Amino acid sequence: MADQSRPITGNRGHSGATVHPYVFRPPNAPQNQPTFHSNPNASRLRATLHCFIIILVGFIISIVIFIFFSWMLWLDLNSRHPLFRVETLTLSNFSISSNSLIYGELDANFVVRNPSLRNTLYYDQIEADLFYKSDLISVAILLPFMQGTNNETAIRATFASLTGHVDDRDRDSIINGEKMIKF
Repeated sequence: MADQSRPITGNRGHSGATVHPYVFRPPNAPQNQPTFHSNPNASRLRATLHCFIIILVGFIISIVIFIFFSWMLWLDLNSRHPLFRVETLTLSNFSISSNSLIYGELDANFVVRNPSLRNTLYYDQIEADLFYKSDLISVAILLPFMQGTNNETAIRATFASLTGHVDDRDRDSIINGEKMIKF
């Protein structure tokens, strides 16, 4: 009889050598096949599904980007521009010489209105030009200011013309009594 303390390592065949417990493979054992039952069209179906998902995600991202840029364009086109309104004009010390030079001071008070409900405006430089018809008479540079939403701000500009020049035809119309300046 064999030693009982020794572990059993396998069956002994007819020749006395150790063999594996099963001489033949069990009937349900896989034979170099995957452990799951696969359909040969499954990989093609998976690839098609992945491609469809990628196209769908790309389409959704494109729609979101289009909506975002459409919204930005709508905001830009619907923003209201500031409105400038002249309140008073005061002309003093006005004279015109025979060589078409204009002397004088003009004080202009005007109101700047920001009609926007969502944009605060900052005017970093405002240049006010004074023309008589097509002739530049004087230039005034105004100080920078900030204007809140839906706000009105009163501004004063002083034009001093020491060397403004008009052409001869405009000088004659001023000298001959044209008393009204049209805007």
